[in-house]
Amino acid sequence: MLIALPGGLRARDVNARVKSAKERGQLMIEKLTTYDPAVALVDDEEMTFFMADAFETGDSAFIAKALGVVVRAKVMLGTVKDAELSSGIDHRKQIQK
Repeated sequence: MLIALPGGLRARDVNARVKSAKERGQLMIEKLTTYDPAVALVDDEEMTFFMADAFETGDSAFIAKALGVVVRAKVMLGTVKDAELSSGIDHRKQIQK
């Protein structure tokens, strides 16, 4: 079975090119790491911009995920107690999946 790829390439052609590049030492393979956006949310201003971007999408599922990221960031920063007092919401329930 042949799989057509963009530009008229076929899977076997791509495999051959990858193999050739490996043999010549021209293939860069980088290890990917997991990115946690909660790490970048270091203060209330960052969290506000993050949530504003989420609300701009209008996608309720995306907004809910973004809120979870903010809660995780607050837990990491140790500010979740402040959030509980101001909102009356127990954010620990939000974190448990």
